Amino acid sequence: MERPVKHKYFDPNITRKGEALQRHLKESNEDSEAPPFFSLIEFNLSGLCNRKCVFCPRADPSVYPNVNEHISLDLYEKIMRELSEVEYSGMILYSAFGEPLLYKNIEAVLKISKEYCPNVRNETVTDGDFVTPAKLQSLFAAGLDTLLISLYDGPEQMDVFQAMIDEVGLSDTQVVLRKRWLPPEEHYGITLSNRAGMVNIPEVGISALAEPLQRPCGTEHGLGMAR
Repeated sequence: MERPVKHKYFDPNITRKGEALQRHLKESNEDSEAPPFFSLIEFNLSGLCNRKCVFCPRADPSVYPNVNEHISLDLYEKIMRELSEVEYSGMILYSAFGEPLLYKNIEAVLKISKEYCPNVRNETVTDGDFVTPAKLQSLFAAGLDTLLISLYDGPEQMDVFQAMIDEVGLSDTQVVLRKRWLPPEEHYGITLSNRAGMVNIPEVGISALAEPLQRPCGTEHGLGMAR
């Protein structure tokens, strides 16, 4: 069996998220003898993104173009109403391949999530281009628990965003700054793998697969790509 890849960079967010998922698994096992319910639901709220990152399908518009489509509040509320019926208490992540802050109703969906499932954790990933002190205040007032900001332009961004965080009075567990400006040899600050076989980023030594990998699918290092 092929040995797992030794990553040059390990994203600390994997450990943070892994711990949250393990807590959910433990609590599920304590509350019921039934198999544990899923621990994370990810929403792509918008078909738009303002960036094209090399490790994202949007790097090639012919493969993944911007589409001006957005989830309706009626549909989102229906989903949350159904989740409330099973007392869902895991994580809700707004991320995928769009920029969540381009979705004009993001504060509304945060409120709906907490209204129907008060014990969920709301998390959002953003490239930071639309983050302001006022936006931080409105997101957390609406029910956001953690905002993960991927910084692509350089280390100078750290001071800019830290100043905003301090101004609003948020902690480093509420807003997580992620170093995404690192060079290809450090995988852009992301723990990249090719678990699904579709990723093709030659500059970091990852190519599309000619045949299936002969190794287990683990949750600890199983990211194919991340913002």
